[in-house]
Amino acid sequence: MPEPHHDGPDQGAPTSGVATGRHTIDLTNAWEPPAAAPNPAAAWTRSFGLPTGLGAGDRVWLVLDGGRACRLILNDSPLPAFEASSSYAVEVTAMLLPRNRLRLLPATGEPLVPSESSQSLSTHGRCRLPDAYGRIRLEIDTAAVGDPPQETPVGA
Repeated sequence: MPEPHHDGPDQGAPTSGVATGRHTIDLTNAWEPPAAAPNPAAAWTRSFGLPTGLGAGDRVWLVLDGGRACRLILNDSPLPAFEASSSYAVEVTAMLLPRNRLRLLPATGEPLVPSESSQSLSTHGRCRLPDAYGRIRLEIDTAAVGDPPQETPVGA
């Protein structure tokens, strides 16, 4: 299981003098809400494709800002637990597939937050993830081809 990285994707990003960039993909919308019936395995589910144009040295991070404590499962692999109201980032590059499924479950002992009653589902049965879970996104750090990422020392 990947280790959580609570300082965000900047730490460990490429640091050579070669130009690099960051691309963000917002995952806050288009979530499938959990079934209405109480179920301990109920989860919010978000499907997404493999980001296009990933290069050999690119790194993809799953980032959560703020919100309630929760558990995340990417493509049937559990990720480190998210602690309430903290910043969270975990590198998921090696876990990504052509089609991906991210599941968000409440922290152990916590109730699942339902969709806001004012929200309407799209024609595909999807809606925005409740604000209680914060903002969730993918951040892609791009590196020049042949320029492997170098770790940034903590405090640098």
